[in-house]
Amino acid sequence: MRSSLHISQSVLGEGQQIARAYEERRNVGRMKLYADTLSMVMKAQPQMSPNEAVSYIEARWSDPAFLESCNQAFIESGLTDDRLFATDVIFLFFPDKIYGVEQWVEDLEGRIPLLRRAMNKYTIHDWPTHARDILMSAPYKCSDKMIAALWYMCKEYLKV
Repeated sequence: MRSSLHISQSVLGEGQQIARAYEERRNVGRMKLYADTLSMVMKAQPQMSPNEAVSYIEARWSDPAFLESCNQAFIESGLTDDRLFATDVIFLFFPDKIYGVEQWVEDLEGRIPLLRRAMNKYTIHDWPTHARDILMSAPYKCSDKMIAALWYMCKEYLKV
């Protein structure tokens, strides 16, 4: 029989903090990627000023053909958005996990469509019961705080 245990407001708040920290890390990662790209452009084109290099990068990212080639490379890599998200979640929730990470990522990747459907169907107050059911047989165990964080992370990054 399904338990309908709700998560307390304080734990929901902790989950929201985890999701915010994740978003901040992603933003820092994007800024680092941009800085690395800028550095590479300036090394390859030493005659460019920093402003010219920024303009060059912005022009490339505005070019539909360039974006299409990036998208094609992503597709050919075999990665999926769900795979990337699952990888991020496993490393965020279980930073000390060393062995078996690949299996955990594969497992969570397979559960993401179910989590996405539950996220779209249920409120934050009903979500924990369904998320626990979905994750019940997983090789990793998610605390209530992780379940709450997953709700917010799914809302932000798994928009349908």
